[in-house]
Amino acid sequence: MIVVTGATGTVGRHVARGLHERGHDVVAVSRDPDRAASLLPSGVRCATVDDVDWSAAGGLFVNQAAFPDGVGDLLDAAVARGHVERVVALSTYTVLDDDPRNAIATRHRAMESCVRAAGVDWVLPRPAGGFASTALEWSKEIRETRTVQAPYGDAEGAPIHEQDIADVCVAGFEDDTLVGTAPMFSGPASLSYRERARTIGEVLGEPVEFIELDDAAARERMTAVGVPPHAVEARLRMFAALVGVQHEVHDSAPFTGHAPRTFRDWVEDHRDAFA
Repeated sequence: MIVVTGATGTVGRHVARGLHERGHDVVAVSRDPDRAASLLPSGVRCATVDDVDWSAAGGLFVNQAAFPDGVGDLLDAAVARGHVERVVALSTYTVLDDDPRNAIATRHRAMESCVRAAGVDWVLPRPAGGFASTALEWSKEIRETRTVQAPYGDAEGAPIHEQDIADVCVAGFEDDTLVGTAPMFSGPASLSYRERARTIGEVLGEPVEFIELDDAAARERMTAVGVPPHAVEARLRMFAALVGVQHEVHDSAPFTGHAPRTFRDWVEDHRDAFA
C-alpha cells in the first residue's frame, strides 16, 4: 500500500491516480476525504492522516505543502511506528540556494534532511524551472480582461506540467535505480512570463497583454491572493535574478520514459480556466 499525502493538490492527485493506474493499492490522504474521493478514481481509498493504518503501508509520498509545521511527525508515524520502506518526497531545485532569506529552500532542505534520516529508501524529486500551474493565478484576470499584471515579464523559467512532476514521483516508487537520488528535471524550454501570457492568448485565439508591475504593486497583489509573505519575497528575488537569463533545461524523459509536455500542452489541458 502506498500513502499519498496532499492528494487533492496540484501534483498529489496525479500521483495518486498514476499509482492507482499502475496497479498499486493507494490511500489518498486529505483533510477532506470526501473531496479527495470526488477527484480521484473510485479504487483509491481516501482518509485523513490520523486514520491511516501505517502497519499496512509500504510506501509514502510526501508533499510538504500539506505539512506547514514539518514532516517529522508524519515520518515518525510512517516509519518509526509503521512499516513504510520507501519515501518519495517532492522537493525543489532551490534547495541548492543557500541564501538564508530563501525560505522555500530552507524549508525543503529541512524536509530532505528528515527524509534522509528516516532510515528507509528515499527519492527526492527536484523540479527545476517552476510549475506551469502558477499561471492559474492569472486565470480570473485573463478571463475578465485578457491581460496579465505581474512583475518581471522578462524573467525566464522552464515551466513543468504537473503531470510530468507526478510521473517522476511515480517512477520513484517503481524504479530502484532512483533510490538515494534527487532527480532534477524541468520543462522542455525556457520561457519568459511575457511569452507565457502570449502562449495563453494563442491557445485562446485572442491576444493576452502582459502589463509589468513594480515590486510594491506585485507584493500587494500576491499578498491579496494568499501567498505567504516569505514566499512573496522569495519569488520577487527569484524573478529579479532570472530577467533575461535562459533557464537551464533538465530532461525528465530519463525518469518518465516519455517526452516532457510543453507549456502550450499545459495551456491546452487547462484552457477552460482562461476561456
